[in-house]
Amino acid sequence: MDMPKNAEDIRALLLSQHPDLKDDLAKISDLDLLQCLICAYECATDIKQADLTEIERRLDDVAMALFSPVSH
Repeated sequence: MDMPKNAEDIRALLLSQHPDLKDDLAKISDLDLLQCLICAYECATDIKQADLTEIERRLDDVAMALFSPVSH
């Protein structure tokens, strides 16, 4: 699936998935729509970064457990 490249494409994609938004989308300017999507993208990347940070922390914990000297 190609990513939408402009506000018109974004509106078409949103309407194809949620036809009930037609009236609401008509009230939103292209600039506001694009700003909203930028915010959503930034939030999604922040969440993904937090997930990756947690995975990295867990891998570090496992590595320390595997490679730390064990007293017998």
